[in-house]
Amino acid sequence: MLRSTTRFWPLLAAAILLPLHLKLDRSDPSAGATLDAAPAAVRLWFSQAVELPVTKVTVTNAAKEAVPVRALERATDGAVVAPLPTLGAGRYTVSWRTMAKDGHVVKGDFAFTVK
Repeated sequence: MLRSTTRFWPLLAAAILLPLHLKLDRSDPSAGATLDAAPAAVRLWFSQAVELPVTKVTVTNAAKEAVPVRALERATDGAVVAPLPTLGAGRYTVSWRTMAKDGHVVKGDFAFTVK
């Protein structure tokens, strides 16, 4: 009996705590998207409110050159918005790093292509 309960508690804790962790829910453009027109901004929606002052979004082109991203904004729908200059055709990588109010730091990246 002891053996089965020692397996149960870690699984229960993971089931309770997993939804509490900050994660990227979706983005616009979405990961892997191929766009006919360049986006004016990258929009990121997270599972929790993020600390905008410590959030960083970088965009690089296929040559790994940084694309200038203007100051991040928070949209009324909660998205983090990274305004972009006019992008040419090519593949772009978005890298992001942010933190929830509980101090949990998360980061990730994805790519999209402009025709």
